[in-house]
Amino acid sequence: MAPNPSRGNIKISADVRAPPGARREIPRQVYLLTQLAAGSRVHAGGMNTSGVLAPLMIVDDNEDDVLLVARRLKEAGVTNSLLHFRDGTEAFDFLKQFCPPARTSVQLPCLMFLDINMPGLSGFDILLWARKQAALAGMKIVVLSGANEEWDAKISAKLGADHYVQKIPRAAELRKLIPAACIAPIAEPDEVGRSRVER
Repeated sequence: MAPNPSRGNIKISADVRAPPGARREIPRQVYLLTQLAAGSRVHAGGMNTSGVLAPLMIVDDNEDDVLLVARRLKEAGVTNSLLHFRDGTEAFDFLKQFCPPARTSVQLPCLMFLDINMPGLSGFDILLWARKQAALAGMKIVVLSGANEEWDAKISAKLGADHYVQKIPRAAELRKLIPAACIAPIAEPDEVGRSRVER
């Protein structure tokens, strides 16, 4: 079931067009932490020619957790779009378009938040496969776990996760997990009250 667009202050676009090569029946949601520039298309790299930041993606079958992550990202001033995939199979079908011999003009997410326990392909299955794909090497992977299990943390690290964190991190912690090159700087007031950009 698609979440109610009126929930909270997160703009939600449901059932967006599937990328080339993906199963057309996959319902994917995009949590728009800010409005995308009108007419902008997303391409490879940290930012496209229209100044649109690389998206983030989250793979989790718990929509309440996803919405909370989206809210915390917004609180942290993160303005990237957040692509939501409900299980490992949906994530695999999306990510394989970036791997040869497939070709795509869709932008690779700069970071993937990955749940472990999901129906079908688990988070460990996706992590193991993704870290064997040279085309996905530039994507940071953060495992989000609902349980503080030392064994899961060790497996995640061994399989190549960049971080293992317990659900749900605070806004400031979430922002620190995102590569600086992928997010817009925070504007802060200077001594005379004018807005300046934090570098």
